[in-house]
Amino acid sequence: MSKTIQSSWAWRSIVWARELIDKGWRWQVHSGNEIRVWEDPWLPRYTNCKIDKHTLRRNDIEKVADLIDPSTKTCKVALVREVFSKEDADHILSIPISYSNRRDRKIWHPSPNGSFSVKSAYRLAREGTDICGNIHMGQTSSSSVLPTVWKKLWGLQIHPKLRANSDSTQYALVVARRRNLSRMFCFGVRLIHSPFRLRPEELLDCRNMTDWWDCIQERINQSHMPPFSLGMALLYCWWIWRARNDFIFNGKCWATEAVSGKVQGDFFEFQDANSKVLSPLSRSTRNGTLVWQRPGMNVTKINVDGAVSRSSNSIGTGAIARGNDGKVLGIFLSIHTGITSSRIAEAMAIRDGLKLGIDLNLSKVVIESDAEAIVRKCSTSLDPPIDIAAIIFDCLALKELFSSCEFGFVKRDCNRATHCCAQKALLNGWSGMWTSILPPWGFQLSDV
Repeated sequence: MSKTIQSSWAWRSIVWARELIDKGWRWQVHSGNEIRVWEDPWLPRYTNCKIDKHTLRRNDIEKVADLIDPSTKTCKVALVREVFSKEDADHILSIPISYSNRRDRKIWHPSPNGSFSVKSAYRLAREGTDICGNIHMGQTSSSSVLPTVWKKLWGLQIHPKLRANSDSTQYALVVARRRNLSRMFCFGVRLIHSPFRLRPEELLDCRNMTDWWDCIQERINQSHMPPFSLGMALLYCWWIWRARNDFIFNGKCWATEAVSGKVQGDFFEFQDANSKVLSPLSRSTRNGTLVWQRPGMNVTKINVDGAVSRSSNSIGTGAIARGNDGKVLGIFLSIHTGITSSRIAEAMAIRDGLKLGIDLNLSKVVIESDAEAIVRKCSTSLDPPIDIAAIIFDCLALKELFSSCEFGFVKRDCNRATHCCAQKALLNGWSGMWTSILPPWGFQLSDV
């Protein structure tokens, strides 16, 4: 498909959409049997997902499956390092390999779960293009201070919705420079003046909302505003975004006092809720410290955890199976080179825990992890994030091999023994499974 100067607008649009799709899709590795190493996009990076074209091809490597050891279900590290460039090899080794023979699938990589969405396609299409003349998607004209500003804002103890919509807030401020939104500019200046401590002369120098946003970023970057003030200021921005939408779509013009009241109410309500420490339920304690809780009769509890070492570019996982009496029934340790993602480490630990349960011929198990987000993904069939999708699908498949299998979240204090195992695997390079005969240190893990 190609377009020329004589091509119609409809045909040019079709070709443009095809080019966008080609830019946004790649393969997700499961078995590796369907992915061509040299031709297909499959490396887990945002741009240029294909192998470097300058890499010398080898005839004995055709499919991605040729890079996977079928017996251990791990990448052939020596082969990958020998054939590919360091950058490509690092990306290949960072791919978690599936235990199953699930078919490889095509994913839309700009989306967190790999599914196409208009929003992610719009963001991909807008990259590198101008917004209102001088604003690029993801950056402003004051790009030199942008990383520092967003680092401060993302580090705030604020409601997640503010961080999730921080980009939308910025774009709303930029869009508001349009002529029919000039009232919103004055509206925003009045609201934001106090929390950001902008001087009147600075506000007069702002020709539009773009300048105003740049001025705010400079002030955040140069000053030492306390988190309290920054949090409230960002909440002001969010409510300006809400008011802007009401003005455009519903014709409703908010009063300054109304928005200020919303900001004050939301901010202090969240601060009050966040300051309350909830006592964990159904957890036994020893000397005021949370400890591991025994499972019910005829149920085995398998605690899992993962550890990451970026210095050695590897992760370690640990799993401990204990019965109702607290006795250790089995231990599983593993180490994976080339992976430095804590999320992948936690997901692999859950998969290792399930594998330990299968090897022990257990029928009723409870898998406990201190990674709450991963536990939720294992408890549902919804599309998981693309970086751990292969592992989560493995977990869901292994779950079906038990008569009863539940996933639960546990506080770190109740998971200390498994954390020690993951650290042992990582620091000592240990990997293996102990069932009938435990290592000497394994007996110290009972009821910890």
